[in-house]
Formats: sequence, structure tokens, C-alpha cells
Amino acid sequence: MFFVSPAKRPESEPSLDPVICSAVIFPGLGQYKQRRLGPAMLYGGAALIATFVLGAMLARHGMDLFRLAREAWSREISPDEWRASLIPMLKACGFFLGVYVASLYDTWYAWYRSLRAWRTPPPIPPAP
Repeated sequence: MFFVSPAKRPESEPSLDPVICSAVIFPGLGQYKQRRLGPAMLYGGAALIATFVLGAMLARHGMDLFRLAREAWSREISPDEWRASLIPMLKACGFFLGVYVASLYDTWYAWYRSLRAWRTPPPIPPAP
């Protein structure tokens, strides 16, 4: 995670838009909107890889899972048949979910630190 303290006190209250962008649209977009390009590239790239892996696992094992679920109503299926298709799908979903949650937390925490800096009163200059 890239926990960056704001360089200076923000002039206006920080918006929740970056957090919403990271949560709803795509991981990494919130960091980009916060002008944090390193984390944006990291989380965006990881999310692209996770999406590709999830799509590949769905293409490879999705029809088998559909067939097994359909046949489960009519006959008993051994757990080994389920495991062969279900475990790779669960791993790919877990990888994507991990990237998503990490990106969302990183964006939220950067917003929180900025909000805390905004709420802190400016320092009083020393009297001459």
C-alpha cells in the first residue's frame, strides 16, 4: 500500500469520488483520480491481470461447472469432478477480490488522510 501524507493542507474538503471510482468502475482509477500515478499503475495492472486470469478460468472451466451443476439434479456426482473445475475458479476469483479490496482500501485510506489533514487547523504563525 502507498500511504502518502498530503504535502500540504487541502484547500477544500476532499471528495469521495476517487473511492467511488475505485469501487464501482475499476481498481486503480481512484488512485489516478487522486493523482497518485504509481499506485494507479500498480493496481490497474494487477486488476487487468486478475481480470484476464478470471476470464481464462471461466472460459476453460465454466462449461464444465455448468454441466456438473445441471447433472447434479439428476444423479450423484463425485466431489473429485467438482474439485477439478471449482478450485481453479475459486483461486481466480480470490485473486481478483484481493486486488479489488486492496485497491479500495488504498484509495479510501488516502482520502481519509487527506480529510484528516483538511480538518486539522492551520498552524498559527509565531508572533514577531
